[in-house]
Amino acid sequence: MKIPSTLILFTALIAVSIVTGHNLARPKAEKHLDVEDVEEALDDATLD
Repeated sequence: MKIPSTLILFTALIAVSIVTGHNLARPKAEKHLDVEDVEEALDDATLD
């Protein structure tokens, strides 16, 4: 099944907003999201 490009763009937008939101909301001392976390989120979102 071909994944619509709009779904891919939407998922990427959500992932970016989550990452930037977390980075802005957290104190600098706390660990920021890794690339692996983003990839996992993308994988979870694209399983549907």
